[in-house]
Formats: sequence, C-alpha cells, structure tokens
Amino acid sequence: MHQDILNCYTKFMDGTKIIMGEDLRDLEIIRKGITYSKENLQELRVLLRKHDFHTIEGEIHFFKSIKPAVNGYLKFFVYIYRLELHFPITSFKIKQKYLKMEMCQIETKRLKYVEFYRYYKNKETSLDHYYFVRQTERIESILDTTHFFSDPEFSTSHDNIYAKFIKYEILESHLKYLAITLIREKSREDNNTHKPIIYKDSNWTSSITDLVELIYSLKAARAINNGSKELNQMISVVEQVFGIKIKNHSNIYQKIKYRSRNTTKFLDHLKLSLLSKIASED
Repeated sequence: MHQDILNCYTKFMDGTKIIMGEDLRDLEIIRKGITYSKENLQELRVLLRKHDFHTIEGEIHFFKSIKPAVNGYLKFFVYIYRLELHFPITSFKIKQKYLKMEMCQIETKRLKYVEFYRYYKNKETSLDHYYFVRQTERIESILDTTHFFSDPEFSTSHDNIYAKFIKYEILESHLKYLAITLIREKSREDNNTHKPIIYKDSNWTSSITDLVELIYSLKAARAINNGSKELNQMISVVEQVFGIKIKNHSNIYQKIKYRSRNTTKFLDHLKLSLLSKIASED
C-alpha cells in the first residue's frame, strides 16, 4: 500500500485521539470531529485515485481496516451530535431512560447483521476477497443496499457495514460513560441538597446565559489552573457555589457565539460597570 495512504490514516488516528479526549458533550467539539473525519475520508478518496493497489491484500487491508475506521468515527460523531441535540433536560430518570433506549437501539441494529458481526468479532478472513475487493460482490451476500449508490471506486459491498460496527463499539463506550457521569451528577446533587454555610445567600441573580459566557471566558483566558481545568469541572464548581443547575451549556454557548451583535454582552457590561465604579470613586 502506498505510503501516502498510510500516513493519512496515521495522521487521522492521532488527531482523533486528541478530539476523543475533549468534552464530547460540547457541540462545537463534536462538529470538529465530524469535519475532521469528512476531510480525512475525502483525502483517502483522492489518494486512492492517485495510487491504486498493486495487490489484492493491499485492497483488502484498505477496505477492511483503514477506510472503515475513518468512516466509523465519522458515523460516531454524527450520531452523538444528534444525541446531544435531543438529550432531555428534565429529570434524572428521563435522562437515564433516554440512554437505555439508545443502547437498546444499538443492539437492535447490530442484530440485523448478526452473522456478519460474528465474522467481524472473530476477525475471520476466509471471505475477505468477496467482502472487501471492489466489483467482486455476489448479490446474495450484499447486506447493505447503500453500496449500490456509493462510489464504486471507493467502496466494496461490506466496508460500510464494518464502519457501522466500529461506530457501535465506540458509541457503546461513550453511552456507558454518559450513564456513569449521569449517576455521579445525581449523587453530587443529592449530597449538595443543603449548601455549605459559606455558600449560603450566594445566589446568582443574573441570567444563566451570562454565567455561561463568564465561565467560557475564564476557560478561554486560561484563568483557572492555567487552562487545564475541564469545562465540565468548572461548571460543576459554579453550580455548587450558587446552588443552580446549568443545563446544555454547549447549546447556550452556541447561541452566544452566533449573536447577531454584541457577542460578549455580559463581559462588556462587567467592564462598563467596573469603569463606572472607578470613575465615581475619583
């Protein structure tokens, strides 16, 4: 296989590792993952036109391992984007039910390909020359009809299904993480039913949007722990101090980001308020 293709794949996996380490509940981060995956998938398509395979083994490796990995992450990022857009903001039980339903849907979709999934999990190779070589498919072996509408130079009858399996596995881990995080958040809420004395009578009287603008500003300015403090941790601290709940902070941030005018409205207000105080004391 040509070195350019291998370099593209290595670069993609290194970049994806960084994105996966960020806050995957932040819509901006998820969009970055979608864009990055799409760009690398397109780069692979272009490279394949320039450097076709000299051996069947090379073609199989590309369509069984390389392309499905990139496509699988793309599918994953698109899925969790939808997941976050529709994530309930009501009670703990409804959130928990929502995650359980998503997990059940994954299993239902996977059972659709149960025999081929065994082939995938057992790392079998006996039929690779049918599944992962272009224009060699048999009609009776095609499970994914979207193959008929794909680019024949950049797809085989089964590489898209392998990408789905990869998506399911990454998604399973992500949903389990969300479920654990949800339980921890519920536990923190239960433990903080009564605010410590030091926090009593410390109520945030401006809007939640203003508070989110302030938190994101502190994060961007690396004002806390030199920027190493995770956004979710910062929000958790603020929630405890003021005894409030900030729901869907990433969506609130997007609304701030795309204001038609005066993007940093609250920060501007803080600056003017302080300048006014200083001037009145002169």
